[in-house]
Amino acid sequence: MNSLTLLNVDFQREACKVQRLLERRALLAFLVLASTVILNGCAGVVSAGGPKSSAAPQISIQLTPSSLNFGSTVVGKKVSQTVTVANTGKSTVKIKKANLSSGQFSLSGPAMPLSLAAGQSSSFQVWFDASTAGNATGTLSVQTDNGVSSEQVALAGTATPASPQISVSSGSLNLGSTTVGATSDGTLTLTNTGSTNLIISLLSVSGGPFGISGITTPRTIAAGGSTSFSVLFSPTIVGGDSGSITITSNDPQTPTTIIALTGTATASPVAPSITTQPTNQTVTAGQTATFIVAAGGTAPLSYQWQKNGVNIAGGTSTSYTTPATATSDTGTTFRVVVTNSTGNATSAAATLTVNAAPVAPSITTQPTNQTITAGQTATFTVAAGGTAPLSYQWQKNGVNIAGATSTSYTTPATTTSDSGSAFAVVVSNTTGTVTSAAATLTV
Repeated sequence: MNSLTLLNVDFQREACKVQRLLERRALLAFLVLASTVILNGCAGVVSAGGPKSSAAPQISIQLTPSSLNFGSTVVGKKVSQTVTVANTGKSTVKIKKANLSSGQFSLSGPAMPLSLAAGQSSSFQVWFDASTAGNATGTLSVQTDNGVSSEQVALAGTATPASPQISVSSGSLNLGSTTVGATSDGTLTLTNTGSTNLIISLLSVSGGPFGISGITTPRTIAAGGSTSFSVLFSPTIVGGDSGSITITSNDPQTPTTIIALTGTATASPVAPSITTQPTNQTVTAGQTATFIVAAGGTAPLSYQWQKNGVNIAGGTSTSYTTPATATSDTGTTFRVVVTNSTGNATSAAATLTVNAAPVAPSITTQPTNQTITAGQTATFTVAAGGTAPLSYQWQKNGVNIAGATSTSYTTPATTTSDSGSAFAVVVSNTTGTVTSAAATLTV
């Protein structure tokens, strides 16, 4: 091979090296450009403070609120607040774990791992476990299964030393209605929900006729313990009453507790009395009889009518009306027993008289014809039946004779001109009238 050929081969080798170098630089420039575009596209997707992972370009998770302050809590107590985790990205994420920087805070809620679709959110509780007195701080963040972390939520709380804490069974007590001169009572219970002894140093009552019993002060209540006492209501005047109980203790949060008291005083009840007695009743067989009573005393009053001393079913009002009567009911007595909360009163007995139903009058013996001599008198007689009283009216030739109203009629001294006169009688009672046959006078 001559020198020209060798020079040509060397030139080709160097040209290939240059070509390969240019290709590598172009590839590197492309990769740099591509990575810049990817990183710019992911900017703002992952919250500040979290790694910008190219493995999850569409992942964004957010915790709200950005901080939690649990305030002051007694040592040994737990309080919680809610935190929401939201998927603000464009693809489903899986929350792998939550990170807490302090042992005085804990979590409860959805189990991990927690899958959230785009736009979906979930909530869980962050607890402040006040185990040691003093200020406590920490942070909370969550992390996805591909390493993306949320921004941190600042946590803060203060644990105060254990102390007594008073709890009352009711903030108010209504003693209801009580009669003047009587006493009613109610119960209140005091409980120590704190962790050291609660000392009740004073119990005072103000306003109204109220009092307390069953407790003396000072009274010590151990942690978790309780004590009860009675509240008394002894009214002296009719009307509504109100007052209060003031409880003084060593509870640093509530050194003074006030319980409102109310009650109503009513007048002393008055025993029943009969103001109008039922009266005797007389009716005709087939009719009903009504007996009425009037009574006084404290309401409500109840009534029970009796027939011959035996209670009448349904006879429980101020009056009683019998069923249709029969003559056999004559002599029956009716009375009523009136009752209220203090006792009862029995009325006088009223007697029922039942008369037989009236019978219309009837002529049982007709007047007869009479023959006399002029100058003599003639007497006409009738006999009638029917319910008494019966009334009589004699007639001469159909015209009433004045004063002729008995069972017989005697004419004045007669003359021959009276011959042929006709005499009859009309008999009446409450049901009607009947006219006898006419008797003829011959003179």
